[in-house]
Amino acid sequence: MMQFQAYPIGRKYYLSFKSLDKQIDLVFTSYFGISRNYFQNLYDQILETVWDKTAERLFAEKMQLMQSQTGWNVGNCVFKKDGVLIRQQNSVFKDQKFIPWHELAYKQNYNRLSLHSKTNSQIWTNLYYTENWNVDLLMNILDYLYEENGLATLQSENNL
Repeated sequence: MMQFQAYPIGRKYYLSFKSLDKQIDLVFTSYFGISRNYFQNLYDQILETVWDKTAERLFAEKMQLMQSQTGWNVGNCVFKKDGVLIRQQNSVFKDQKFIPWHELAYKQNYNRLSLHSKTNSQIWTNLYYTENWNVDLLMNILDYLYEENGLATLQSENNL
């Protein structure tokens, strides 16, 4: 929203696409409501098109990583075919705890995703959205695994 004192005078729609070495910024501007619907629809279409293709690709890549020996790293966690390895480190020692998929519980909070064991309250961690860009993708994958029977797909031998 663009304002002049207390009066709205227009809207700006920003889209920024960034790769390792380049960035493209798109800015659409509508003043006094002229072409506002057009720019809103254009913005939504571009975002949906790019995000759908990107999300599908990332989802498939991360599922393959989870089925591999190395697993998929998100923050201090490694997501593998058989569960989640949580690595905790302080100044004195390094500690690793494993949670099998059937014992994992997760909760989406305001600024973080909380993971914990259902059977051992000592095993837990938080993954913050602002510190790990792929936490949003992880939430979608966890929803797929638990709500759409994706665990069977992940753990089947045919997918290796």
